[in-house]
Amino acid sequence: MKLADKIIFLRKKKGWSQEELASQMDVSRQSVSKWESGASTPDIDKIILLSQIFDTTTDYLLKEEIDDINDSILTEEKRKDTTYDFDNNKHILESEKYSDVEKKHIYVSRTEAEEYLNVMKKASTKIAFAVFLCICSVAPMMFFVGAQHTGKFKFTEDTAGILGVCILLVIVAIAVTIFITNGIKMNKFLYIEKEVITMDSDLFSEVKRKSEEYAPVFARNIAIGVVLCIVAVIPLLLASIKNSADSTDGDVLVIMMTGVLLIVIAFGVYQFVKTGIIKDSYDKLLGQGDYTEEKKISNKSNDAFSGVYWLVITAIYLAYNFLTMDWGRSWIIWPVAGVLFAAITTIINAVRKNKLEK
Repeated sequence: MKLADKIIFLRKKKGWSQEELASQMDVSRQSVSKWESGASTPDIDKIILLSQIFDTTTDYLLKEEIDDINDSILTEEKRKDTTYDFDNNKHILESEKYSDVEKKHIYVSRTEAEEYLNVMKKASTKIAFAVFLCICSVAPMMFFVGAQHTGKFKFTEDTAGILGVCILLVIVAIAVTIFITNGIKMNKFLYIEKEVITMDSDLFSEVKRKSEEYAPVFARNIAIGVVLCIVAVIPLLLASIKNSADSTDGDVLVIMMTGVLLIVIAFGVYQFVKTGIIKDSYDKLLGQGDYTEEKKISNKSNDAFSGVYWLVITAIYLAYNFLTMDWGRSWIIWPVAGVLFAAITTIINAVRKNKLEK
């Protein structure tokens, strides 16, 4: 493997951009770019510094081992189906078995990254809208019940409730359809969230630039969402004042304003979901935030435990209830199980991290 490729992979393993490595080396980004493209070779003093920064040897950096498998798979079409074995200093096929998940890196091409960002951007709006619908689904029922209480509409309270439930079910059905169809499209790129990925330095820099450009938009939309959730309470408070003065009309107004509150909150949550999905898509590609290599490895290791744990809790819940028929109080099992799960996974992650550091 050539020195240029080694610098790229070691830099990616650290999660650094070219600018960050250049800062560590006290050189320009252009110098790092030339090293990685093979246009120039770092001086011996820079080689020594690279070995110190990457915690490797100069022999490893300077020794070139290009075997047959490298020649056959280092193409743009096949590179995404290979991973890099740092211990043995070679690329290996994705289908080969690994004993250590930490050494498994999946290459993401420019085409994949662009398609992923495009899919996530479209899905963010649709999924946010589906969440909006779920929150608003109860509002029609409140409006119908409130309208019936005014006496201006000739239908009973039961009829108002049934009409509200029918509309609720239709809205929820539409939302679920949106969740499923977009979830299928997003599952194609699940490996970007779950696996440790790598990409070309130029592509990494471009994604990072887009992420930084989106940061102000994310902050603004989150602020708008927070303001909407706070302001949503105002109509209900005003209705409560009216209710204290006139209990008959006030009750109707409280019911109606509760529906308004839900709709305003739904707009706020829409902002949270939409901007959150887009920001997460950048974080997943860049391997930052909740998607660092360490956290991905930790989450993957916890998946098996999580599945077994919740199956056991479900079995305990059902067994307890069928034996005691105490369904009214057994709900406490779930919050207790949730707290225990968080505590256990925290301990497991801490122990695993301690072992890695040793």
